[in-house]
Amino acid sequence: PDGKKGYVFHTKKSKMYQMFPSEQPIEGFSYNDNVYPNSIVDDFNGKINTDLLLSDSIAGQKDGAVYNASTALGEGWYLPSMGQIQILRSELSRVLPALLAISKKEDDIQDFRERYYWTSSMSSEKSAWATVLFKNKGYSLDLQFNYINQIIPIKEVELNNLSTHNIGDVIDTGSGLGILFSIN
Repeated sequence: PDGKKGYVFHTKKSKMYQMFPSEQPIEGFSYNDNVYPNSIVDDFNGKINTDLLLSDSIAGQKDGAVYNASTALGEGWYLPSMGQIQILRSELSRVLPALLAISKKEDDIQDFRERYYWTSSMSSEKSAWATVLFKNKGYSLDLQFNYINQIIPIKEVELNNLSTHNIGDVIDTGSGLGILFSIN
């Protein structure tokens, strides 16, 4: 292996989830103490963010977005950060053909682009960022945890031969199909 890694998003359409099934603030969350990054666009720590959220008794509950983007899917999946979902948005034109090939329904593509997706990037002790992927020009909102949005789990994968992988490739992750949207 050449040590290259890529990131895939899970292709199965998700249910709608509240970020957390409670309106209580996250225990120990301190936005001002830099527990979470200050710049949401520079936040590329979805795995770290998800692990922190899973360790919280409220955020890690089984009927919330964080649990269902990670633990429920198997090892390695997590809720993307705001920065990571921005990368996915920038590659939308290259990944949509693969998604269409898998789903075989134009409506699924339209639905994929127009839904809000939770990110693991928190904005306060009671809210997180959600984003919509619409036509590469999506926008993001700071939403309270009790709003209901979809999730788009991502996973880091090892790429053994970089020359055989391209953005938009469908990869069997061992726990579902993923579409490659970033290569490091």
